[in-house]
Parts: sequence; structure tokens; C-alpha cells
Amino acid sequence: MDIVRTDIKKKKRRNRIIFGSSTLVVVGLIGWWLMGLDVSTPTVEEERVWLGDVEQGEMMREARGIGTLVPEDLRWIASETSGRVERIIVRPGAWVEPDTPIMELSNPTLEQQALDARLAFEAAEADYLTYDVQLQSNILQLQANLAQLEAQQKEAALDAEIDTELNKEGLVSDLQMRRSILRHEQLTTRLEIERRRLEFSQKNLDTQLSARKASVNQAKARYDLLRDQYEGLTVLAGVAGVLQKQTVEEGMQVGIGQNLSQVADPKNLKAVVRIAEINAKDLSIGLTAVVDTRNGKVRGSIARVDPNVENGTVAVDIHFTEELPDGARPDLTVEGVVEFERLANVVKVKRPASSRPESQMTIFKIAADSDIALRVPITYGKASVSQIEVIQGLNPGDKVILSDMSDWDDYDKIRIQ
Repeated sequence: MDIVRTDIKKKKRRNRIIFGSSTLVVVGLIGWWLMGLDVSTPTVEEERVWLGDVEQGEMMREARGIGTLVPEDLRWIASETSGRVERIIVRPGAWVEPDTPIMELSNPTLEQQALDARLAFEAAEADYLTYDVQLQSNILQLQANLAQLEAQQKEAALDAEIDTELNKEGLVSDLQMRRSILRHEQLTTRLEIERRRLEFSQKNLDTQLSARKASVNQAKARYDLLRDQYEGLTVLAGVAGVLQKQTVEEGMQVGIGQNLSQVADPKNLKAVVRIAEINAKDLSIGLTAVVDTRNGKVRGSIARVDPNVENGTVAVDIHFTEELPDGARPDLTVEGVVEFERLANVVKVKRPASSRPESQMTIFKIAADSDIALRVPITYGKASVSQIEVIQGLNPGDKVILSDMSDWDDYDKIRIQ
């Protein structure tokens, strides 16, 4: 026979009452939480933002840039003549001395021209020497003639003197005496003329040789030029240093004045760093700079500021005042920081994204003891690489959002979760 169990119905009824009551409580709690929540405030996860503290103290104004190490003493070796590259003796990276041969060129035409020039110079020099000997011989002949005339003139003077005395005693006729005197006078005149002739020849010896000398000099200049060009077929380093570059290969044809190789002194380097043009107005010669070679930091000072702007940057040359660390070499990428000035006792903060010096902007500040960030207006002052001065709008101890918040430009407050 069937037995009616009333306890099962009571149990089901009790479960329904408990479930309904629980549902009402949960719905009520959710409604109460929603009523207390400001649905107009967006929520941002804390991991997605970069927070920073406002501080007060000393701030170094500086600018940062990337550059390379460049040799102070850099020399391009150019071809002194045209020719074909026969052999490359030294490759880049090798240490060279001034007389180290780097490569050899060939030019058969130049070799023949140098030989012809040498023969022409030797011929002109021989012709000059022959003409010089001839002129010297002429002068010697004039001197011999002069000596002979001097002897004849003295003899005639003596004859005239004797005939004059004898004429007084009646032993020589007047005609004989006058002939002796006349001969003496003629020889005296001839002697004076020969003396002047010799003097003139001696004084004009260099003038008579100058035309031949000019031919010799012209031939020698051409020979020297072609000889130097021929010797230049063996390309020398010219200076001591490390061979940096070579722009030609064996078999190539090169022209006069073409750059062949580059030699630099690796011990004397400077840093060429490019600084953003926004800081160009503050750059000046003598400012202190620190260069990071990735193997140590070295101090120096600005020696030159490029007057031109290229790709939004200005190049500055930094000369080092300290020894470079081992491993420093030309073309090594470095980072330079130029120090402008030290600002004492200023309100500062790590530089937010998109911040600009000397400008008015807004930033999200975390409210005290809250997870709400409010947008507040602030006035920036001078800026550095990683910090910026706050003139108005923030106080030391404030916490602000430094990351880019452009996605929340339409909101004046956000919640940090």
C-alpha cells in the first residue's frame, strides 16, 4: 500500500524560500553597489600607467644626443696621377707609418713621359754648361788681350819717353818723337776700351746665361713633376695612424686627385653628438659634457657648434678632458649629455610624455588617499633630459601620472584600479 510522505513537500518548499531570499539579497547588494558607483568615471588599470612623485631640490638642466667618435687628425690620401690599381698592399684596420706603401698603380704612358723629361732636362743642363764654358772662355780671351795691350802700352810709353829725351839732345828727329807719342796714345785708348769690354762681359755674364738657365729650369720643373707623379704610383700613407677606409679595388682605373684611402690617428678622438634643435639656443662653446662610450663615461667640453640644423638636430663637437677608456675607436656609437646649468631648490618631476618646457599644460594628479586622478592645469619651466621644472599647479609630495593619457582627453578624472 502507498504511504503519503508530507516531509518531502515541506523540504522542497523550504528550499524555494531560501533560494528566493538569497537571490533578493544578492540583487539588493548589487543595486546598492551600482548606486554608489559613478558610471561617468572611466577606470584605468594601474599597470597601464606610469606614476611619479613631485619633488623639490636641485635639478641639472641637460640635453642628450647620440653620436660617434671621430678622429681629430683625419687624412684622405688622394691619387697624384691617373693609373690602374695593380696591387693593394695594406687593408683597412692596419697600422701605417708615413712611408708605408698602401697600394701600387701603373701608368706606362707616364713612365715614358718621365723618361723623356729626364733626358730633356739632362740635355738642357749640358747645353747650359757648354754655353757657360764658352762665355768663360771668351772672358779669358779678353783678359789675355787686355794683358797683351797693357804690355804694349807700357812699352810704347817707355819708347815715347826715351824718344822725347833723345829729341832734346838732337839724337832723334821730331817726327820719330811724335810717332812714339802717338803710338803710346793709341795703345792707351785701346787699353781703356778693352778694359771696358772685359768689365761689360763680366757684368753681363749672368744675363747671357739667363735664357739658357730658364730653359734648364723649365726642363727640370717638368721632369720633377713627372718624376713625382711616377713615384706617386706607389701610394704612401703620408701620416702615422690606422688605415680606416679604401675606396678602390685592384683593377680599377683612378684619376688625378681621386680619394683612395683614409688614415686616422685613433689616439686623438672627439665626439660628434647631435642634439635636438629645441636645445640649440642653449648650446655654446665651453659647456661641460659627459660622453658614454658603453665602456665608461668620459668628461669633456663643447668645442664647436654646427650653425646648421639637419633632420631636427644640431651637431656639436666634444673634446675630451679625460683619457678615453680601452676599446674607444673611430665610428663607435656614443651617447652624449650636455650640461647647461644647475637649478637649486626647484619643484620638479620626472618628465611626462609630451611635456614641453616653458608651457602650460594639464596632467592627472592622484587625489590624496584616493584612487581618483583629477586633471589639473600646471605651468612648466625649464626642462632637462629626464626632469622638468614645475612652476605652478603641483606641490612637493603630489603623485601624478607621467605616461601618455591622450586616450582620456575627454575626461577630467579617472579611477586607478
